[in-house]
Amino acid sequence: TGYFLERIGVQSLDELPELAPFLPDMDDMEDELERVAASGGPVETSAEAPAGAAANVVGEPSGDTVGE
Repeated sequence: TGYFLERIGVQSLDELPELAPFLPDMDDMEDELERVAASGGPVETSAEAPAGAAANVVGEPSGDTVGE
C-alpha cells in the first residue's frame, strides 16, 4: 500500500530490493519438506509466536517506528 511504501521510505515497488537473494535454496526447502512429512506434520520453530500471542491485524498500525 502507499502507507507501507511511505513508512519504509520508497516511492514505488520498483525501489524495493530483490527478494530472491534472501530466499532459501530449493535443496534446503526439499530437505525441510521431507523432514516435516516424516514427522507427521508441521514442526514449531522459535520464529513462531507462542500460543496465545496476539498478532497484528493487516491494515492496522502496530505503533512500530521502523525507518524513523
